[in-house]
Amino acid sequence: LQSAPRGQGQIVGISGEVGIGKSRHAYEFRQILADKPVVYLEGQCVSYGTATPYLPVLDVLKTSWGITDTDATETVRERVEAALREVGMDPAAAGPYLLHLLGIKEGAERLQALEPNAIKARIFETLRQAWLARSRQQPLVLVLEDLHWIDSTSEELFASLAEILAGSRIFLLCTYRSGYQPPWIEKSYATQMALQPQVPAKS
Repeated sequence: LQSAPRGQGQIVGISGEVGIGKSRHAYEFRQILADKPVVYLEGQCVSYGTATPYLPVLDVLKTSWGITDTDATETVRERVEAALREVGMDPAAAGPYLLHLLGIKEGAERLQALEPNAIKARIFETLRQAWLARSRQQPLVLVLEDLHWIDSTSEELFASLAEILAGSRIFLLCTYRSGYQPPWIEKSYATQMALQPQVPAKS
């Protein structure tokens, strides 16, 4: 964590069996950050979400931007535009891709002429640039829980973020069950911590 603010992005993976304490470690880590000048973002993967593209990404965005499923379209647009302006990005250029990601058609009409792969590539680029820009303002801590349930699109997105993370002020923390291998864990700036069951002390 001390390396990230110096522009040396880091990735940490916490692996272990069910119930061994992965989430507890993530919770304790968040408490440590309570008095530190960092931006904290969190996303959750769920067992039924492996076939739903961008599910943990949407979790991150909605939580950080204060968006709920009951918000009116105009409210969502205003919050997306405000978030982009806050990091110095042009809402007119980047906004349509994030609105499309959030399921908002109004304001994203011009994307209808693009191929799905082109839209995906621009969504990836927009999110990477937004997170990088945010990290330049304050170190960014991004936590992803239960990565073993991540959908393939989100995994591809975070893998692409991992490629450019080394020279950033981003700290990426992931938890996942033993047996899952993040595609970025072999990076020189990635560390995996495998939690082991505690052996009862002999009486």
